[in-house]
Amino acid sequence: MSRAQGIESNFRFSLFVFLSVVRGGTDCTRRHLMRHDTLGAHAHTHTRTRYTCARTHAERASTAAPTDPAPPEYQYLYTEGGDRAVLMDPTTYEQREILLDSLGPARQYLREGGTVKVLFFNGEEISASLPEEVELEVKQAAPSMSGETAAPQYKACVLETGAGCKVPTFVVAGDRVVVNTKTGDFVKRIK
Repeated sequence: MSRAQGIESNFRFSLFVFLSVVRGGTDCTRRHLMRHDTLGAHAHTHTRTRYTCARTHAERASTAAPTDPAPPEYQYLYTEGGDRAVLMDPTTYEQREILLDSLGPARQYLREGGTVKVLFFNGEEISASLPEEVELEVKQAAPSMSGETAAPQYKACVLETGAGCKVPTFVVAGDRVVVNTKTGDFVKRIK
């Protein structure tokens, strides 16, 4: 048996059939996928039918919840009275005040000129948050520990905001690092 005869005996074809039908009072598309396989002396036909209704797609699109716009970003200027932060809208230069407590534990990573996302309703603050990661300068860092181990080693440091953080041993005072504001963990060093 030649190679060409072997290829001809293993024959396969697929056929797609699209039919428009009325099902349950809506326009639907019925799709048939028919596949015919011939392998040697055996032949098989596989048929699969799927319905797609236009009304179902329209209902899914219309019932989807509208996406909320991202809260506007403000620039942190200074703290007033120890419990309130003064923020500025960078587009209109309008200043607003928020309670520092609304930032939660992330407030320790707030630095002058930093970004704060605040949502207001009728002039009242609803929610405030810092970006998930902030870039800060290391002011003080413990000396590096000598010796290599299989596990990563971390040392304590103090950031420009006064917050503490654990950083790898290669970070020194003056380096800029990225810190996760939700967990307080070191993310990376900025070169």
